Amino acid sequence: MNGRSSSSNLLADENGHLRSKEQGRKREWVPRLSRMLILFIVLGLGVLLGVMVSLHILGYFEGSILGGRCANGFHNWLPTTKPAQGWFLPSNLQHGMPDEELLWRASIGPHRPGLPIKRTPKIAFMFLTKGPLPFAKLWERYFKGHTDLLSIYVHAPPGYRLDVPYSSPFYGRQIPSQEARWGEMSIIDAERRLLANALLDFSNERFVLVSESCIPVRNFTNYLQLQFGDELAGRSITWVDWSRGGAHPATYNKNDIDLNLVRRMKDDRGCVLFGELNQPCWFFARKFAPSSLEPLLALSAELFAPE
Repeated sequence: MNGRSSSSNLLADENGHLRSKEQGRKREWVPRLSRMLILFIVLGLGVLLGVMVSLHILGYFEGSILGGRCANGFHNWLPTTKPAQGWFLPSNLQHGMPDEELLWRASIGPHRPGLPIKRTPKIAFMFLTKGPLPFAKLWERYFKGHTDLLSIYVHAPPGYRLDVPYSSPFYGRQIPSQEARWGEMSIIDAERRLLANALLDFSNERFVLVSESCIPVRNFTNYLQLQFGDELAGRSITWVDWSRGGAHPATYNKNDIDLNLVRRMKDDRGCVLFGELNQPCWFFARKFAPSSLEPLLALSAELFAPE
């Protein structure tokens, strides 16, 4: 009986050797367990490979998109929310793009009419400065009530930080800059840098380039209503006094500012606009010394009076 029971628990393998059924079952689990381990290893490697590829692609778009690497990472320029609006209407001027990349980005234009976002047409005021903006307070009065219709860009020497309060329209409007020297090509590069930054914002349709010695001499609404066309091509709308001679125009200081000067700038109506004669010629003026700020502020009501 015991012999039969023992023999019934024995199996012959393919080589004719006898082994117990329990040993056979254990041997059958070995290859199954091995296959399961291999499957888990393959799946784990697949997941790891997918993560690595995703991180590589993300790093490419973050640092190498647009044909160059951004110094501070592309994520500092791309918006985290509303990507379409952030692309067409960027608010962060510290994008870190080098000039070559900036000019390439600014050259992009839509090939279809219209934009996929709502926008308000704006005027871009581009300030090329040697440092401070001595007439910031005067410009703030000029901009008051119209900040939703304009954009400001300031190119100052590298390392200089414009000191204005948070409430000022100039706050946070400095662009990445490089050294610019009068009479050298670096001045042209600075102007291109300003224009390129302004072109990144698709809401900007008009562009005004001024220096720290320029002032507005008419109400913002007057300029806003100005229609640009062939009548303005090839001429300036900035009043300059060359009567004193020399390589540079006259500079007006504190003692030169009075009501007669203001009227002299505003009453020059020898220009043709919209096909009509006797129209105002000048909307801005230069050159003014920083000492002239206070008397100009005192006359700002006359400067910006509605016409």
